[in-house]
Amino acid sequence: MPLPRGPPAGCKVTLAVVGDVHSQWDADDEAALDSLGADVAVFVGDFGEEDVQMIRRIAALRHPKAVMLGNHDAWWGIGRGSCGSTPAIAAQLAALGGEHIGYSSKRFPGLGLTLLGARPFSKGGKQWSDVADFYAEHYGVGGHRDSALRLLDRALAAEEGDCKVVVAHNGPAGLGGRRHSICGVDWTEPEADFGDPDLQEGLDMMCCQGVHTPLVLFGHMHSQLSGGGDRNMVEVDPRSGTVYLNAAAVPRIR
Repeated sequence: MPLPRGPPAGCKVTLAVVGDVHSQWDADDEAALDSLGADVAVFVGDFGEEDVQMIRRIAALRHPKAVMLGNHDAWWGIGRGSCGSTPAIAAQLAALGGEHIGYSSKRFPGLGLTLLGARPFSKGGKQWSDVADFYAEHYGVGGHRDSALRLLDRALAAEEGDCKVVVAHNGPAGLGGRRHSICGVDWTEPEADFGDPDLQEGLDMMCCQGVHTPLVLFGHMHSQLSGGGDRNMVEVDPRSGTVYLNAAAVPRIR
């Protein structure tokens, strides 16, 4: 998708955003990605249940890229309630190196673009206690406020003139609490907002500091709803013009 704004003046940057892969990625997908002619590929997580071989395949792509790992990529370390390290989590992070932008960033100077990474491995919702050990061990993060400050720090450190795009696995809270909302609960009653409070707070902090982001990219909340129907996959903030894009078109159509 073309970015709404960003230097140099009049320059168009095109991103190919790849939603939750869930073990469906092969040579045809790589050819399809190449055919798009995008400047940068952005992967928003959930490649498989700690599937190291899949991550190594993604890491080997020659296309300029950035990757955010999701809750399924720490399935045995966080997704199933055991909040600790596993060898597969370490192997995935090692394979990606600087291309994993969780709590980090990646700059593409020739494009005037910086991708800002929010919290990696998020499984959504307001609860922190059941993931506290994981984030303390891996990142030294002690709660939603600490997590929000990590994003703000990366944003303030970014090149001032760059277009800044935020990349997350799950979207922010505050975008609606209906089952069909972009981050809404569709698998239980009552309907609820399942967005990440720390991402919402981090974006608010950025705004207060004068850091504008035209685009926030994420996945996690699947397009096809439990019980039928489709999720809203795009929202636009009428005040700031920020576009929120959920790329989790699951199951993928081949």
